[in-house]
Amino acid sequence: MYRSAFFIFIFFITSPFVRAQELRGFTTTKSLEAEWRVYVKNQFQSFDPLASEKPRAVYFSVETNQYPGGILKCSSDAPFGLFVNHQLIKIGSAAWLNLDSLSKKYSSTLQFVVFQSKGIERLTTDIVKPAEVNILSALTKRKTAYFFDFSIIASLLVFAYLIVLLRTLPRLATNYFNVFRLVSLQEREGNLMGSRVSSTANMLFYVFGGLLAGLVLTIVFYYGSGKASFPPFNISSVLDGFLQWIKWSAIVLILLLFKLALTYTLTGLFKISELVPFHFYNFLRLHFFVFGAAALLSLGYFIFNGQNPEFYSNLFYGIAFITIFWVLLIYLKLLAKVPFRFFHLFSYLCISEIIPMVIIFKVLLF
Repeated sequence: MYRSAFFIFIFFITSPFVRAQELRGFTTTKSLEAEWRVYVKNQFQSFDPLASEKPRAVYFSVETNQYPGGILKCSSDAPFGLFVNHQLIKIGSAAWLNLDSLSKKYSSTLQFVVFQSKGIERLTTDIVKPAEVNILSALTKRKTAYFFDFSIIASLLVFAYLIVLLRTLPRLATNYFNVFRLVSLQEREGNLMGSRVSSTANMLFYVFGGLLAGLVLTIVFYYGSGKASFPPFNISSVLDGFLQWIKWSAIVLILLLFKLALTYTLTGLFKISELVPFHFYNFLRLHFFVFGAAALLSLGYFIFNGQNPEFYSNLFYGIAFITIFWVLLIYLKLLAKVPFRFFHLFSYLCISEIIPMVIIFKVLLF
């Protein structure tokens, strides 16, 4: 229990410092579009952006000795495949590759191929370097890091809330934050402390779940702004940060309460009302595990000096993938407890888990 609290605390204190990396910035050393080649009629030709037929692949080479410390930056509105010396090394809409590392693995002359199935469009390939910033000048001239300030304050508030829960409701907290019980297929009913899921004590944990998820989603959407299917996400003041956090926390809390009401209704219809605590407690364990894991991954990405905002978009897709795994897990956990067969249990899970999950991710991503 306290180990989980320590990890969450470390994330809340350090994740905002990812903002410091963003301030470093990059300078473009060279744009490589002029060196693009396309393969047409059994020969290589210069790329013509005005050509009526768009090629699906462009070729270019880089002499890494000319760009010590350089980074190849590729980005596009559509996914692409990036090949280095005939080996596929990246699939996505953005890529940041250290040229020195590639030269050690392959050679000083690197042959690149960028492939897009629907034709090359809005693709950029640049060699960039971290901007050299005078620290004293940057500290005096840079604008206020609003998101940084908001993250520090919000993190401390959430951590203080967690400490209060751990000190006042330790047995219930142990039940909620136990990952082993989440993945265990056999669980004694006695483990489900406070079986009245609508009690005040449980509501305090629902509020914490909303605040935790709201803060993680705010960070993910802020750094993933404009990436994947996320819309632009701007915070121009500390107050804006708190408004966004409150908004997402309220949305998550409403969804949790809706999930509770839906579980009550469906278990009544399927004549398994006694399984409400079992089903909903396990769902909340998943909730804490998913957003706790997202927190730890963000912390690790910060420690290893990650620079790519696309990481946060992929993190969100990872959350979606784990929720799909949850459907299989809860099916196996309920299989030994419900009195009916596969079809009825599958129908129950479709209404209570699969359909709401599809609707939520459809709204957020599309």
